[in-house]
Amino acid sequence: MLLSGLERDPGRADGQVTRLGESLAGQLSATIGSSVKVGLGDVVPGLARTPASRRSAERALRALIAAAGPRTVARSEDVADTVGILQVVDALREVALPPRTSVARLREFDAAHSGSCLVETLRAYLDHFGDVSAASRALGVHSNSLRYRLRRITQVSGLDLESPDARLLAQLQLRLGGDADGARP
Repeated sequence: MLLSGLERDPGRADGQVTRLGESLAGQLSATIGSSVKVGLGDVVPGLARTPASRRSAERALRALIAAAGPRTVARSEDVADTVGILQVVDALREVALPPRTSVARLREFDAAHSGSCLVETLRAYLDHFGDVSAASRALGVHSNSLRYRLRRITQVSGLDLESPDARLLAQLQLRLGGDADGARP
């Protein structure tokens, strides 16, 4: 949606846009019975810069959706860290990784063993910065079960959870999805 007739003062114009976005998200959420997310573009002077504003709004919306948190309205600057990681992940999609990385081996193991959830466990563990208690709660399992799974992850994949490089690569591969296992078509 393109707006005109905003306050001339940039700060006040931003406030108008924010209030409109919050109102829109609230009304649409109430109407459809589901949470609606709204990405706000930067307030720009004139039509020439509206494409950049739209791209900013799209990045903010994509970040809101990816973060899956309670926040419903944001500008790119409000969710800059999520916007940044999404851009990094997008840039890495075409990087050919070595075959049979730790995450690739975990995916193969899970696929071959119905009911295995080692990839999901690793994701929760890394997403919670190695906090066993928080990761256990997120997965709905006992802390001892999570510790057992972490030992299995190390046995099955060879992943060194003590290595910052190994954890970073695993985290990036998990964010990239199934196509980042080192096997390129």
